[in-house]
Amino acid sequence: MKLTAIRDTKIKYEPVQSSTIKEDFLVHSLSKKESLEINWIKYDADTKHYLFELKEPINGRFNWYAYKSHFETDSPINTYPNLKVPYFSQRDNKIRPSQTCNVTSMAMVIAFYDLDPNPKDQVQLEDEITRYMVNKWGNRSIYYHGLISQAFNNWGVKSRFSTTTSWRAIKEHLQSGHPVIYSGRFTRSGHIIVLRGFDDKGCWVNDPWGEWFSSGYQATSGENLHYSWNMMHRLSYGGSKAAWAHLCKPL
Repeated sequence: MKLTAIRDTKIKYEPVQSSTIKEDFLVHSLSKKESLEINWIKYDADTKHYLFELKEPINGRFNWYAYKSHFETDSPINTYPNLKVPYFSQRDNKIRPSQTCNVTSMAMVIAFYDLDPNPKDQVQLEDEITRYMVNKWGNRSIYYHGLISQAFNNWGVKSRFSTTTSWRAIKEHLQSGHPVIYSGRFTRSGHIIVLRGFDDKGCWVNDPWGEWFSSGYQATSGENLHYSWNMMHRLSYGGSKAAWAHLCKPL
């Protein structure tokens, strides 16, 4: 698949005027008719830019933006992603069901990558993770994001956690085919869900506690719910600029 410049132009690390980007390594110039080999491409109607992934990195980066009017492509434009992440409810966990949104979200990601070594085991994966973490680090370990990332390694998943993950990085991660674990102000003590996709209106999520409303939760299935961007930004610890998030991939 190729993306070809139809005039002298530039690709950049975010969908803004290239002249506003000061760091040279975050902009790359292309001549008219110059082509790039790409893995996938999508169009962001809000910014009128393509977001795409290169087969080989430029300046150490695979994901770049290109102004749509300056390019043509022979590639199908990806629709918004919605990954088929299996859904698990925390309400049927044997161990601390009201407190295990974290390990239940972990279990969904592990199952998505088909990395549960004992999928037919009578012990739920969520409870297995809880036991593993409590035995290794103590009773409160499931509440610490750093320990969640470490525990993920035991099931073959790499988790990059940050309290300042940009929403753009979250979208790019989902677009590349990988789920995101998101922590927000859904309850007084906080709550964790899995982001599986997005569109121009909001995020597709697996919520392990059910469906969230401003009045509280309903004990219905939380599978593949659509939460608006306004709601996600409002409940985010970083507002509309950033989020507490684990970007997950197989090791």
